[in-house]
Amino acid sequence: MIWIQTAITFVAFVILFMAPGNEMRVASEITTWMPGYKELSVGKHLFMTIQWMLSSFANEGKAFFIAIWTAGFLLLMKSKKAKVYQILAVVFSVVALLPYAGISFFSEMGIGYIDIEQRLTELPTWQTMNIQNRIAFFWWIAAVLFTMVLLWKVTGHSVFISMVFLGGIASEAVLHFSPTIYASGARVYYLTDLMYLFIILWMVMHMDSEKKKNLFIAGVVVLGVANFLSQYSIMLLKL
Repeated sequence: MIWIQTAITFVAFVILFMAPGNEMRVASEITTWMPGYKELSVGKHLFMTIQWMLSSFANEGKAFFIAIWTAGFLLLMKSKKAKVYQILAVVFSVVALLPYAGISFFSEMGIGYIDIEQRLTELPTWQTMNIQNRIAFFWWIAAVLFTMVLLWKVTGHSVFISMVFLGGIASEAVLHFSPTIYASGARVYYLTDLMYLFIILWMVMHMDSEKKKNLFIAGVVVLGVANFLSQYSIMLLKL
């Protein structure tokens, strides 16, 4: 069924991009949000998409990744051959928690200046990123790749779970085709969040003891509260 759904989604996107009204809408969005959008090279388009998506993982989506790494750690506790995975899960989790303490070294990728309510006058580029921005950029590339390997390990090489994870990435990466990639804001993350929540729940259901499940759920509640409080002031500003 996942392959059928993938095919349906692909056909739907083909129809969407061929729709006559789509060209008019995109032209309007380019004028309103991102002048020069059509003149960007393929490489610049890819860079902007990857940078924006990694930034969303490092900031808005970090709680989901921490939950996946923690669940993976608990699922591998009885495996003596998986210590490296567990150590890396702890390292990535600790670093992802730093923004809650006000440390943004591994989460700020050089697009923090963009106001989603204002027309862009300067597009992010690799050249404008400083060393810290680039370290954060590559750190989260490593974090995403590690997550893929970890899920492949803990799920017993499940193609389905791997595709759900990649689907979460794809549902954000599709903004590559839109000049409103920055103006769209956090509302485009909801499908990614739901897919990663599904992965987390799958992992919890496969834990071998109620103690581990309860420990994990308690940790997630604490993380959820911390995540809410860290963004509470931002949400109030949007009301």
